[in-house]
Amino acid sequence: MFKYDEMNKELETRFPEFKNEIEEEKKHCGKDELLTYSFYNAVLNFNIKKILKEENKKNINFINNIFIFLEEMASSDDVEVRNLLQVGILEFLWDEKIILEKAEKLMFPKTKEINKKIYSYLKRP
Repeated sequence: MFKYDEMNKELETRFPEFKNEIEEEKKHCGKDELLTYSFYNAVLNFNIKKILKEENKKNINFINNIFIFLEEMASSDDVEVRNLLQVGILEFLWDEKIILEKAEKLMFPKTKEINKKIYSYLKRP
């Protein structure tokens, strides 16, 4: 089960493919411990959007693994982890209608449930 104060390390461990972005973000911020919301925005959100825009069939397994990770966040007992998912990741997907539509097709049940909460305060693009 995820804990909020371990989420940066969890992202690094689960997705070694993001090593370059992670190192770049650490250099940019000038510290080893990054603010979690900023870290996820710079690393995970950027890559989710990029992969969904590419529509590259080779990335199907990778993007599915990302959405499995998001579902695990949605299933966490830690309210801060679920809040990171909702505010820090899912809201970001609402910036572009096509990205949101693609993402919604990949979401698992608990992630979809959290995404539905966003409808109450954001209008669909």
